[in-house]
This record gives sequence, structure tokens and C-alpha cells, in this order.
Amino acid sequence: MSSATPRVCILAAGYEFVVAEWASWLSGAMVVPLCDSHPAAELNYSVETSSPVAVICSDGLAIKLKGLPAMKGVQVIELDGRRAVHRRAASESHPTVSTSRDEATSRATQLATDGISVQ
Repeated sequence: MSSATPRVCILAAGYEFVVAEWASWLSGAMVVPLCDSHPAAELNYSVETSSPVAVICSDGLAIKLKGLPAMKGVQVIELDGRRAVHRRAASESHPTVSTSRDEATSRATQLATDGISVQ
């Protein structure tokens, strides 16, 4: 995967994490999992260093991201178990994630929280 591969952070648990992870992979994005038990400073660091095009989170977890400096201009997609609710900065457009890729050589990628890329 190139350094231009878009990244999507996921702050979710259970089946919502799995759905968000597979949706991200199928769109060609790299997944950066976030842990809801991490303090705000660690969440901010993970979001800041990964430069995501969006953050997908479970219902109720978006509050943990509110006010983090790294979240400025990042689209938040909040899952409520039935549908996704998109929240984005007024000045931002929807993130673009290319789906045109070579299926034979493309692999799902997850950037582990310890900074090691797992393929």
C-alpha cells in the first residue's frame, strides 16, 4: 500500500467494528483502530498521526472525539446500529476513496495501534 492510501479511524466495538472495518477495506482505505478506553490525549495522537479522511464510531462514542484538536475538519460517521449518520465540517467535502484498484494485488491493511502495519 502506498503512503497515499487513505486512512479511516474506527472507534467502535462488536459487530459495528467488523462492519466498519470491512467497509473501509472494500473502499480501499487503511484501517486505524481506536480504543474507547484510551484517554483523550492518546486518541488525539492516534488521529493526528494517522491523518484520516474520516472517523467511524459507534453510537455514543463520538463524544470522546469532541473537542480533540486533531478532529478539526475530519468527517465523523456515527453508527447507531441501524444506519450511519454523517457529520462533517461545513467547509469540508466528502472524503474521496478510490475503488479502482487491482483486485489481484490489493490487500486489506490495518495500521495497528502500536504503529505496526499488519497485512
